[in-house]
Amino acid sequence: ATEAAAVLTRVAFDLCGVQRVELHIDPANVASLGVPRKLGFAYEATLRERLPPVPPGGPKRDVSIFSLLAREYPQSPAAAVPYEV
Repeated sequence: ATEAAAVLTRVAFDLCGVQRVELHIDPANVASLGVPRKLGFAYEATLRERLPPVPPGGPKRDVSIFSLLAREYPQSPAAAVPYEV
């Protein structure tokens, strides 16, 4: 998951020229919460009851948001992950 997120982040900045990449993660998925931190993303917020319920009919789920800005990207661990075009 970390490698896939890193490559998608690189493509977003290197090829698409975006100014910001966000990762939205269910805070109950503890393993996934480590991915943005490993790649240099900053934690921004947890939005309550933002994701659809699983299973349907259950309570809505929270979402944690992490971001990486274009000016931060060159020094981030994500920028160092190799990929081929």
